[in-house]
Amino acid sequence: MRKVYTETLVLHEQSAGGMSAEGDGNKTEEEKEEEKEKMRELQEKTTKELEDDPRLQLDKTWTKYFMFQPLWRIRNYFGEKVAMYFAWSGHLIQSLFLPMVAGFAIFIYGLVKRIEFCIFYFSLLDTIRQSFDNDVTPFFAMAICIWGTLFLEFWKRQQNRLSYQWDVDEFEMNEPDRPEFYGTEQKENPVDPDGEKILNYPMRYRICKLAVSGLTLLFMVCLVLCSVVAVIVYRIFTSVDFCPTAPSEVCLMVTTIVSSLLNAVSILILSKLYDWLARKLTDWENHRTQTKYDDSLIIKLFAFQFVNNYTSCFYIAFFRGRFDTGGIFDLGPKYTDKCEGTCMSQLSFQVLTLMLTKPLPKLFSDVVLPFLKRKWRNRPDCMRCNFGCSGEEEDDLMKKAQEDPRNLTFLERELMKEKLGDFTLGEYTEKVIMYGFLMLFAASFPLAPLIAIAVTSVDIRIDANRLLWWFRRPVAFIAQDIGTWQIILQLINFIGVVSNAFLIAFTSNWGSKYNIKDQLWIVIGFEHLVLVLKFVVAYLIPDIPADVALARRKVGQLYVMPQR
Repeated sequence: MRKVYTETLVLHEQSAGGMSAEGDGNKTEEEKEEEKEKMRELQEKTTKELEDDPRLQLDKTWTKYFMFQPLWRIRNYFGEKVAMYFAWSGHLIQSLFLPMVAGFAIFIYGLVKRIEFCIFYFSLLDTIRQSFDNDVTPFFAMAICIWGTLFLEFWKRQQNRLSYQWDVDEFEMNEPDRPEFYGTEQKENPVDPDGEKILNYPMRYRICKLAVSGLTLLFMVCLVLCSVVAVIVYRIFTSVDFCPTAPSEVCLMVTTIVSSLLNAVSILILSKLYDWLARKLTDWENHRTQTKYDDSLIIKLFAFQFVNNYTSCFYIAFFRGRFDTGGIFDLGPKYTDKCEGTCMSQLSFQVLTLMLTKPLPKLFSDVVLPFLKRKWRNRPDCMRCNFGCSGEEEDDLMKKAQEDPRNLTFLERELMKEKLGDFTLGEYTEKVIMYGFLMLFAASFPLAPLIAIAVTSVDIRIDANRLLWWFRRPVAFIAQDIGTWQIILQLINFIGVVSNAFLIAFTSNWGSKYNIKDQLWIVIGFEHLVLVLKFVVAYLIPDIPADVALARRKVGQLYVMPQR
């Protein structure tokens, strides 16, 4: 089945809302006013007429802020896989409100305490940097760890409810083969030995390919570590050779902020490179089902993204200035990478920088770049390159487009749009990485929930416009859950407990007053207490709602009861 499918064009439903949402092209002001008048008339349609325009119905609620997502309409139009992602994103936003309020209150408390402490010497930058680390930091870290379990447990309940309502709760048991899957040998059908043989791909081939994928991942991880070391060397040399003669604000800019930006840029570049490699390797591995393909790709991407995004933060939190006494390259003690006081303020700035800079390239690729491409394609002299036709057919399209771009048919306009690609994979990756910053370094940056809510809320509305108007309609896939992302989120929650325990004991101001023995006891006590509480919470909250479990049991009884 290889190379059978070369192109997919799933048409959107024609919508009156598309006149303005899909771009103005080269329209004059009079034409734009005419379209605005048509849109005003459109608002006066009856409810029955609007029901016949699913894209406009979605646009009226889904793209608007402070409105709930119409999950059923999203599922009916884009399929369960896309709808499940937006259900998870919405659940994340709703769950973050309490942590956001608590984190903001803790930041204000730390800011006030810091101002009172520095009443005779006030530095705005130092005050803000050190206000994240205060006496209530350990309690906030513990609360975030418990919140992570509550978030996942309540998501499991919502996920099971949606999968039952959408009738996909047993999809993976009967999932068909991917069209791209190919077999190199025939194997006896285990269900019907006398029937037609089935295609099989030997496991030994796949194991060899998985080994190559693993080595590629290891090589990319080494590149990440090299980039982190390069940023560290830059920060050491600038702090030693430049800062002594520079003002404190300039020194902070050159060392802390610039080094964080350099790290963010290296993360973005290496992420793009490995994303391309991971997709090629996963295609090469030849997985039988789409679920197995997605799981393999997710594991590759997240394993790399985990190292790529969090290495610098872990270094600042737990290694910076603790072991290197002779300086880098043995240049002397003054070339030692160390923090002034504790490293918590440096870690806070690093997390803040990464959480704010990571969405920017995505914003450019999701909003700015498609807008520029639409403007470019709508130029009459550029119409020729937008179609795969030739000869008289192309000449007719060129003539029609040069006379008036609006003369193009609905099919031709849809063909001009960009393909969306694997939409959910990229979106899940971005959100889970952001969730990791929130969980792994909660003790260092209590404003992380606020940034996460803002970024996710804006991203949902941008993605809604991308799906409805700016890109081609994606192929609708079935999904009964969020797949391997559930396991990854649980792993992040567990690592977050350990990470926050060490942050509190060894990195924060609160734990710095204890000796090494007491700090280790703090780590052990924090871990055991939080893990016990997480276990109790997970045990008390059932994964399947009672009404869904009852409905499933009733359906099962219909199949096993004898017919009378």
